[in-house]
Amino acid sequence: AVDLPASPDAGVYFIGRIRTPWHERKDCPKNARASDAVCTVELDPQNAYAVYAARELMKAQQMFAEAIPFFAMEQALVEDTDRKLALYRDEADIRKRIRDLAGAVSALRQARSLVPDDAALKTELGGLVLERIEGGDAVAADERDEAAGLFVTLAETYDGEYGLSYATSALRASAGNDRAMQLADYYATQLGRVAELGPMYAGYLQANPNGFMAAEARVKGAGAKPPPPPAQRSRPSFPGAEAQGSFN
Repeated sequence: AVDLPASPDAGVYFIGRIRTPWHERKDCPKNARASDAVCTVELDPQNAYAVYAARELMKAQQMFAEAIPFFAMEQALVEDTDRKLALYRDEADIRKRIRDLAGAVSALRQARSLVPDDAALKTELGGLVLERIEGGDAVAADERDEAAGLFVTLAETYDGEYGLSYATSALRASAGNDRAMQLADYYATQLGRVAELGPMYAGYLQANPNGFMAAEARVKGAGAKPPPPPAQRSRPSFPGAEAQGSFN
């Protein structure tokens, strides 16, 4: 092995090894493709760029499931917050491509641990949990409450149409959320759109009949029916779920 110079001006460095069955240069065929020999390129798993390069090659070949383990490998090697954040978002995108929505939620949740006040990440994470709920996934109550909480904080930050949209998204995640119902009612009243909330009022009463907004919901949602629950389905394991990264 050759140590890299401490401060190179410019250069190209190989970040691994090439292995062939030939020990001497004179034994190498002029056209290796004509032989049955197996040659391998082994990238250094402790080199962040090597990990990145291997993962990008897999993504380019649409080997998305096989690329996933390489995100954690690079995360273990980098310390820059912006880079770690970009990796989590990229991982979430790749997991969504293979319909591993639970894994994508986990990646975005880890991204939020780095920048908990980022409004865009709150929206992405809450929206992805909502996609799972409305797609028929069996989403645990605490995860539903997490999504509702994210949307409530956004509804408290942005008013008008945005506030109403975030508040109703919170109710779609957790129909009996008191604060979400209060905010949805407030913004809908301001915008003259109370009639649109009929199913939301009914859903709130069904989930939380003695809630803080129950009396208001009974009056404004009289005669309305709650939204039908999404059909539960068993999502098949995504392709290559057990795939493990390899540098060989």
